[in-house]
Order: sequence, then C-alpha cells, then structure tokens
Amino acid sequence: MPYKNVKGLGERKVQRAEREKFITLEELQTLLRKVAELRHPKWRRDHCAIFCGYFLGLRCSEAVLMHRESLRDLEHGQLHIRTTKQGVRVPYTCENCKRRFRVSALRAGQEQTCSHCGKAGTITIPRTLRGIDTAPPEKSPPVVETVVLEYLREYLKEYMREEQEWLFEGGAGKPIAKDYLRQILNYYIMAAGLNPKYSWHALRHGRGVLLMDEFDDPVMVRDSLRQKSLGAAEFYIHLSPKKQALYRATLDKASKKLDIGLSGD
Repeated sequence: MPYKNVKGLGERKVQRAEREKFITLEELQTLLRKVAELRHPKWRRDHCAIFCGYFLGLRCSEAVLMHRESLRDLEHGQLHIRTTKQGVRVPYTCENCKRRFRVSALRAGQEQTCSHCGKAGTITIPRTLRGIDTAPPEKSPPVVETVVLEYLREYLKEYMREEQEWLFEGGAGKPIAKDYLRQILNYYIMAAGLNPKYSWHALRHGRGVLLMDEFDDPVMVRDSLRQKSLGAAEFYIHLSPKKQALYRATLDKASKKLDIGLSGD
C-alpha cells in the first residue's frame, strides 16, 4: 500500500476545538501539486477526491457516495450530490433510560448505542415509514465553476472505466471507505508539509470561507454546502480572514477616539 499509515496525526486526533481549521486556496494548490508529483498508482482518483472535497464542499460521507449518475447533468452545470446528513430520520426510544432520539432510517434493524446511558438497542422503523424511500436526498450546488465542470468531464472521459460506477472506487468495484479516504488525505497533507491537524472537513470549511469572502452571502453558503439553516452557514463569517481584517480595522478606528488617561505621561 503506497500510503503510509499516519493514524494519530490526522483526523482521529483532531479535537473539537480544531473544527475551525480550514484549508486555504493556496494550501489546496500545494496539496494537489504534491498528489500529482508523487504519482501513486491511484493518484488521479486521489487528486479528484481532494479537488471535489474542496470545490464541492463534500463531507467525507458525501464523497464516497459520488456515483457516475451524480454527473448525469454535467453538461447543464448541475451535480447531484447524495448526502446522508439530511436523510430520513426516525424516532428511537432507549429501552433502558427511556430517552428519545432521532436516528437515520438507514440504520433500521442495526444496533444503536444510547448516548445517555450507554446501553445498546435495536432500531425499529415505525409502521408509517415502511415502504418509504430512505435513499439519501440529492442536492446540487447553485453555482459550480467552469473549471470544476471541465475537470470532471476530463476525469469521466479519460480516467474512469466504462463499467466503473463510483467516482472514487475502492476494492472490488465498491466505493472507497471513508476511513481510507481520510487516511489518503492525511498522507498527502503530511507529504506536502501542511498542518497535520487538518481533517477532511477542513476542505469543506475552506470552501465555506472562500464563498463567504467572495459573496458575503450566508444563503449562497448554505445552499452550496447543502446545509439546513442559515445559522450553520454563518459559522464561516468569523472564520473569514477578510471579515476579521475588516472588523479589526473598524474597531481600531473606534478605539483611536478612546482616551485612557496616559497621554500626559
């Protein structure tokens, strides 16, 4: 396997406080150049996964679900991105502590551990939901850059085999595993000399910051990143370097009028 095991230096060791880390456009360029330079056997797949992770703001769970059908309307500038984040959710009651939760319908019949008491139970889909399509919904970013569309056209034509279904294929024709995709990113981050605490989500955060810098429009960010609320999109306002510089300049201007009583010393 060409990818060194960097477990412990990447995503698995990122604490909640590190969520605010994001990859800049310049760092992304460095990262993609390193992927092309190393030329591992699957480097085109890795390059495309990281490229799409940033420019489409993909969650890791969305990246592994990218299918040939996701590109069916590529000529019209649309991509169909499946996201389990906003799939059908069903109520679940812990038999031990009687706490109520909502969990993904895709986990029906599987063991679900109660986050409150730690006891495991089995999820049961309510009768009213039987027969309902529980496939993850498809969403398309409102605007996709021309360079992204051209890149995907080339990837589809030059790299993907005719029988290949998944954009980022793992073994035996199946989609690549999420943990392996994270490990691949961690490997290239270390090889490029970037911050080892960057996680896959740092690509998504980088896209959010770029959109906020360029458009200053939370609605645009929300729709591009397929989020449910404006509150989630506004998370990127305080991450934006342009916004921070603007706020700092405004506060500096206001603080100049302050007399703190030391001018006579």
